[in-house]
Amino acid sequence: MWTIHNQGSPKRVNHAAVAVNGIIYSFGGYDQNEHYGKNDTIDIHALDIENRRYEHFDNKQGYYVMCEDANLLNDRSQIYSTSSFLNSTQQYPVPFNRYGHTVVEYKDKIYLWGGRNDVMLSSDVLHEYDPANNEWKVIRVSGRCPPARDGHTAVVWDDKMVVFGGFEELHQLFSQDVFIFDFKTCVWSELQITNGSKPTHRDFHTSVILGDEMFVWGGRSDAMGLFHSGKDLYFNNVHILNLRTAEWTVVYSGRNGPSGRRSHSAFSYNNIMYIFGGFNSEYNIHYNDIHAYDPVLMTWKEISPIGVCPSVRRRQCTIMVGDKVYLFGGTTSTSYEEPKKALCNLSDLHVLDFGPSLKTIAIKRLIESTQIQNFFPFISKDLMAQIQIMIPSIGVQQTQSRIGIKG
Repeated sequence: MWTIHNQGSPKRVNHAAVAVNGIIYSFGGYDQNEHYGKNDTIDIHALDIENRRYEHFDNKQGYYVMCEDANLLNDRSQIYSTSSFLNSTQQYPVPFNRYGHTVVEYKDKIYLWGGRNDVMLSSDVLHEYDPANNEWKVIRVSGRCPPARDGHTAVVWDDKMVVFGGFEELHQLFSQDVFIFDFKTCVWSELQITNGSKPTHRDFHTSVILGDEMFVWGGRSDAMGLFHSGKDLYFNNVHILNLRTAEWTVVYSGRNGPSGRRSHSAFSYNNIMYIFGGFNSEYNIHYNDIHAYDPVLMTWKEISPIGVCPSVRRRQCTIMVGDKVYLFGGTTSTSYEEPKKALCNLSDLHVLDFGPSLKTIAIKRLIESTQIQNFFPFISKDLMAQIQIMIPSIGVQQTQSRIGIKG
């Protein structure tokens, strides 16, 4: 059941978010109506899911180390890298603002990796954020670090972060490799595949962990394979990586699965993988459908929860907390003829409840009633607060920005 449908969230596209102790932290992304300076540090929007309030953490006093000897294509000669950062006498651990990055949670800390912006380009520096103290630091790593990229995925499994795919800045190519960061040893390594074919090179796909397996779906591939020719390809097969055995397998979805797409979002619930939204440039279509993949039956099923469904979009975030999915941000097209040019960034918040209580269902029905105001004199203060959270017209509340992130 879709229980909340409100306006007032921050407008963000290609941001990354994760939940820690009842708070959803959203990092970076962009809005075309905002100005981003060269030295802007990444901003954080924190959503308290109990009272539906956002707090904005901001620190504009950033400075970034540039590696001048990096030899990039297209006359680009700068890259933000682990080596340049750690060799610098001036170290500023707050990451620069970016999009196409990933964040994961491990032991109540948040780890940000990858992403890019048009000035600083891509990064391979691993940042750790401590939400309890509002503090950043750079993790000193060793081993084979994945090349800087954006549009990849990162998931946590067995005290490790698993990174797959994306678009590599230095070599200007799509990736199909898997890299693993060990949180206990702070060592990067490339996973050597023992069996099966790797998925096609891609970016802006999704990955979820179910048991010891990583399920990869969707994303943008290219007719040139590794290289970006501008001719996008979209596949809807499910690629499964057994992280214990390093074996890839593939389930061919065909017409039974959702249409191929990129910049969608995915989450898991009760050992089922769900995907929402996304965009297919071959057909110029944005989506707002939800599909569920059962790994036991190896079948897809489209689901249609009751309530107000989010509008079509891509580049949004979906975060699972308990039995609820929190969906916010993204962008949608205002023109069917030119969906790439006429884009509108979104500032709404939606909640999909997989296990709504009788109280939630009753409140939803009460809100839908035209006589709701007649009941206000008889409703307790606590119940009224719950009702107000679910009333669409009230919206999401944002608090004053907090300045001065530690790091």
